[in-house]
Amino acid sequence: MSQQKSESYLSTYHWHCDGDEIPWLQPNPGGGRNVYDGKITTAVDAADYAEDARDNASVEALAAAKKIIIKLPPGIVSLELRSRSDGSNNDDNVLQVFCAAGVDHYMWQDQLTFTQGTQVHTGTSIYFADTLVSSNEMWMTDTRQISPTSDHVARNVMNVHGYDRLWIVASTLATTTCYIDWKQL
Repeated sequence: MSQQKSESYLSTYHWHCDGDEIPWLQPNPGGGRNVYDGKITTAVDAADYAEDARDNASVEALAAAKKIIIKLPPGIVSLELRSRSDGSNNDDNVLQVFCAAGVDHYMWQDQLTFTQGTQVHTGTSIYFADTLVSSNEMWMTDTRQISPTSDHVARNVMNVHGYDRLWIVASTLATTTCYIDWKQL
């Protein structure tokens, strides 16, 4: 029985969505909760993610509306990403994904194009992307795109290779708001 409890594949991991509390992070100095800010409302200019703008200070200084930073829990091996947005069917949001370990420079990992479908997210006017295309992936192992189209939920699965943060920006934002949800695998 104790062997089963130590096997991580027997655990259930839930999606982290915009506004969810992140329990493994230290409390904010002012006593506030640490919550996941998982939405982008403004596309970036290429200069915002150019090689000389990928240091930790520049990334942190970038306006919150232009970025998502995912701070991963210790010991995570792989994760899954999905996208939701408030646009129209077939709208494309093009995202640039970077990774970092510790307080270091972010390295470009992939460009992901999520195409919005018509499957609604919990009775709202927010819809899941049903198609995902990865372009120019530069990663140590293959990432996997689950892109069923036909109004299912598209997802990107990747091994994190010891990195503890992802930084995501939208180089093209066809919708008003793009949400990125993630979960540990």
